[in-house]
Amino acid sequence: MKISENRRLRGEKKAMARHEHQQFQNSRHEKKFYEFARLIAQGESAAGRIDFTQQDTILKQAGKTVADLQEAVEAFRSGELEI
Repeated sequence: MKISENRRLRGEKKAMARHEHQQFQNSRHEKKFYEFARLIAQGESAAGRIDFTQQDTILKQAGKTVADLQEAVEAFRSGELEI
């Protein structure tokens, strides 16, 4: 192999590692978002575990809007998503 080919392969490996790390971060924030929606859908029984001061942060990190949150809550309540 030529040196330039090794550099290209190393660059591809770094790019894939970055991509995998970003996917992990996104999935972590998605889990937090759906956990938040699930707790809201459960109603008053779970109200003590909900920290509404974190709502904006959770939505921003997951890349979601308040409308997406409302849809997720309705999906949990209707049984489309598991609680």
